[in-house]
Amino acid sequence: MAYLTYDEYEQMGGQLSEAAFSTLEFRASKAVDALTHGRVMNEQPVRKAVKQAVYALIGTMQMDDENANAYGGRDVQSMSNDGVSVTFSAAAAGGDAARALNARYNNVLKAFLFGEATEDGVPLIYAGVAS
Repeated sequence: MAYLTYDEYEQMGGQLSEAAFSTLEFRASKAVDALTHGRVMNEQPVRKAVKQAVYALIGTMQMDDENANAYGGRDVQSMSNDGVSVTFSAAAAGGDAARALNARYNNVLKAFLFGEATEDGVPLIYAGVAS
């Protein structure tokens, strides 16, 4: 489910083309569904916290994609400006890079979804088993 329309994205200050937005919004929505265990999939209207979380995640994903393209897919650990110095992270083995990226995206979403709950009082990001 799309949690943010292109018009809403532009009203929030987004600058991407509609095609680029569509791809990133799809990825961001999937991340929301995974983190919330599908708890917001059928909510209408979409709550403001979810819209803001998707907007922030789209920006993070866009920045990560631009950095990956600019630096040959390598993760930038630190950067200077005037002296033009870039330090890259050590190459991650196996799925470490994917796990780190997933954790980064989850942290962005958690900043907006922390404290949000369903009508039954279950926190959106609760991963336990309800009794």
